[in-house]
Amino acid sequence: MLNNDIAVEVKNLTVWYQNQNEPVLRNISFRLARGEVLLVYGKSGSGKTTLLRAITGTIGKIIGGRINGKIRLYGLDPYNTSPRTLLKLIGYVPQEPWYSIIAPTTWGELILNQLLIEEYDEDFINKVLEHYSLHNLRNRLTYTLSAGETQRLIIASSIVRKAKILLLDEPTSFLDEEHRRRLVSYVRRIINNDVTVIVVDHNIELWANIVDKILVLDRGLMKYFGKPDGLEKEYPFNVHLGSIGRILRPGKEFILNARNIWYRYPGSNEYVLKGIDLQVRKGEFLWIKGPNGSGKTTLLKILSGILKPSRGIVYKHSKVIYIPENPLLYFSEPTIADEVRFSRKAKQLLELVGLSEIAQRKLRFTSSGERRRAAIASAIARGYSIICLDEPTAGLDPFSKKSVIEALIHVVNEEKATIIVASHDDIFKEIATSIIELKGGELR
Repeated sequence: MLNNDIAVEVKNLTVWYQNQNEPVLRNISFRLARGEVLLVYGKSGSGKTTLLRAITGTIGKIIGGRINGKIRLYGLDPYNTSPRTLLKLIGYVPQEPWYSIIAPTTWGELILNQLLIEEYDEDFINKVLEHYSLHNLRNRLTYTLSAGETQRLIIASSIVRKAKILLLDEPTSFLDEEHRRRLVSYVRRIINNDVTVIVVDHNIELWANIVDKILVLDRGLMKYFGKPDGLEKEYPFNVHLGSIGRILRPGKEFILNARNIWYRYPGSNEYVLKGIDLQVRKGEFLWIKGPNGSGKTTLLKILSGILKPSRGIVYKHSKVIYIPENPLLYFSEPTIADEVRFSRKAKQLLELVGLSEIAQRKLRFTSSGERRRAAIASAIARGYSIICLDEPTAGLDPFSKKSVIEALIHVVNEEKATIIVASHDDIFKEIATSIIELKGGELR
């Protein structure tokens, strides 16, 4: 089956989603040899994720839609190949990793993925757990994992299947710097074993030393395919914040006070948070940073009242809301306009976050950046003056990232809101009025 030297061939690929007249991708064509690495780059909504979905053979089968054109994986048509064969051939790490977990525990997830294609190999699974710093989480319930831990688990699950084509959709979006480097190091090793890799990522510099080719998408069209040299002038890799505003000086009034917060998840003997003391002022922009598994998400959930501390107490003098890494879990209305209709200033809010022109769009058809801005506007419309955001820039292109940050600055300065952000993104050091760091569940 794998005697063909062409690992991936895409020819004249056009893709439509269900109930949409305009195609998401138009006439995409490229070839990848065995062991090559392709980086797919483009703004949010340009069709990057759709391309990976089409290659896996899921559009029209699992995801509503249809395709025209040709896709071949080592000569096989993914739309006419058995699921078991595809599982052996393709490893797919989706942009939103929480949708891919099946087993209740970390260990069980890896075993299940390996048993799908071959016999159980405990030594190999243990090596994968060690490499991705999951060995201490082997018995953790998967629903208690942070976004970064979940992303590492999905990557590890693809690895234990020993796939020959690895598709990575924004694989570094929830990873800290150490685990980003580990992922690149792993990809460097597997391409020496003739594994072909397609990566969707906005961090071109991270992959620069191992990428063979780059594909640039813009509104569903292929603008470039070839060597990555010389692209930065036309497609900027980083965003500069000089043109946007800054947070005004926060007030002196404390509106949230957390005292001696300890927390451990049910069934666990380990504390995720240990003796956290924190005070937040009105109008503050607080950035919580720290490596994967340091307790950032747990702290946000405790501050917003989703979780109750095992020990300690949180005093809140204003309404607090938590917006998760996946904003779709936050929404309760079908469209952007419906989410902000509770406010007399709904029109002004939509203009504030730059969503007026697409206010009637259904949220499931919006991009990641649009969803995050819609969630921010919704929180203000519903009267929340303290907004806790978990990784609000994860997986966003530089332009979408800038629009989200501008929206956050505006709601602090204009709506007098308080923002608490948990993120790996160093861009927040440019605008945060205060910064704290978590390591091992403790403030450092």
